[in-house]
Amino acid sequence: MVDGHSNSELLVVESTLAAPGTSFHRGVSALMIDRDRVLLAHRTHERDWAPDTWDVPGGHVEDDESEMAALVREVREELGIEISEKSAVLTARLVGPNFEVAYFALGTWTGEPYNAAPEEHLEIAWVPLTELDSLAIADRQILPIIRAASRRADS
Repeated sequence: MVDGHSNSELLVVESTLAAPGTSFHRGVSALMIDRDRVLLAHRTHERDWAPDTWDVPGGHVEDDESEMAALVREVREELGIEISEKSAVLTARLVGPNFEVAYFALGTWTGEPYNAAPEEHLEIAWVPLTELDSLAIADRQILPIIRAASRRADS
């Protein structure tokens, strides 16, 4: 069990990209799937890592917080929505040389997502899954994570 959720079907994907700096980074991301679309955020040009690319919304886990607490905080800060811990299921981990990001599929949320962090994102958008390959993605290794989450949402 991780953060109260079974991880028996946890997808682990390795990345060769490194986060900026020398310290280890822990992060969380919110996989929001609506039919055949996924919610993505377009990172600003000023971002240290992967500027001007599309990514799954999320952020850093602070030293004193759990992944679930970080997820709740990040979706509130970045998307202006509220989630219940019961609606978030850990589905994947992206592991790089100096980072690890936990991906949580969100079953439900309260509020309409909007770009609540314009200093971090130029925009957010519901992107059709069929268009993912044509976008500049922060790390191409998140594509199998998104596709696996969409298959789970369909089942």
